[in-house]
Amino acid sequence: MPSDYFSPRSCYELKKDEAGQPVIDRNHAKPLRSYRGEPAYVLLGQPGSGKTRAFEEEAKQPGCECITARDFIALSREEWRDKILFIDGLDEVRAIRGNDLIPFDEIRAKLDLLKPPGFRISCREADWDVTEDGEQLAKVSPGRDVKELFLVELEEEEIEQILIKVHEMSPQKASSFLQKVAQNELTAPIKNPQNLEMLVLVTKKGDWPETRSDIFKLACEWLLAEQNPIHNKAHLSQTPSSEELMRAAGSLCATLLLAGKNGFAELIPDADEDHPLIDDLDTDKTGLLPLVARTKLFVKSGEYIECSHRTYAEYLSAYYLSCKIEQGLPVGRVLELLERGGEVIPGLRGVLAWLATLHSQERLWLMRRDPLGVTLYGD
Repeated sequence: MPSDYFSPRSCYELKKDEAGQPVIDRNHAKPLRSYRGEPAYVLLGQPGSGKTRAFEEEAKQPGCECITARDFIALSREEWRDKILFIDGLDEVRAIRGNDLIPFDEIRAKLDLLKPPGFRISCREADWDVTEDGEQLAKVSPGRDVKELFLVELEEEEIEQILIKVHEMSPQKASSFLQKVAQNELTAPIKNPQNLEMLVLVTKKGDWPETRSDIFKLACEWLLAEQNPIHNKAHLSQTPSSEELMRAAGSLCATLLLAGKNGFAELIPDADEDHPLIDDLDTDKTGLLPLVARTKLFVKSGEYIECSHRTYAEYLSAYYLSCKIEQGLPVGRVLELLERGGEVIPGLRGVLAWLATLHSQERLWLMRRDPLGVTLYGD
């Protein structure tokens, strides 16, 4: 059974209603591959919905190249002029730079300079302005037009095939799994591919979470438990608790997101402004930060360490901040980090959403800061 199985995705298209207002045409879903002839499109979806994987699969076509938005801004490749470019993660560079317009305009400027035969850009739907961004991007499109597409959630048949072909379940076991999903009222969350993967992960031990928040917590705990026992024994006098690991991972993730860093360095020569040295962040000298950085929650990207997925980083950041609030940190101080000019920084909406979920005492107040973000990114 191939581990690289991919369930082809479909999408809805953003169109204009009779009054000229943008609306999502949810009555006519089309396969993403049917847009291969378009000069340009933007693929939108919720966190973990599978935008990156969809781009990787589509970019396997001849004459295509998949690159991150960060690399597209920072690097220059002459061969990009002749290829259809799949630029993944506009929302991530917006989050890192803490500004919506600057990285977006940098991408537009480079596209205008290179003039590739076509391009595609992925972005979280809540970080895309349907009234403005599409019009601005169309100015550098080869056809002076940009389709705005929204990924369709997974259908039950697609979920069942993923369980069988990716997670190696028998048809009977997959059916039983889906029955338990329905019994635990988790059908809606697992229409998101990442939520589905996490649920399979956490139920291997027989744990059945009740909410999306429970899914994230159990998944993070499971990934943090996958440590190197030799490293653990060499650096720590005793095995850290799950709570200690969660807070340590949250501390790293909060630094990554709130300070707008790209990742972390393990060695002094590799450290720079965008990649602080992990040991310098371990102010309590617990030794836990280098440890959690080697778990499956984080990945190695060249010489640097990054969180394996931004959704994990957002949840863990909020988990850490919630713990600090319980220890006496004023909520207002936290909001000073999450907001600018009285509004939530776009790249930190996920952190605020999870903070509203995890910190029940100030939940209603936090929800009012960004109702849409809490709805899309939290629980």
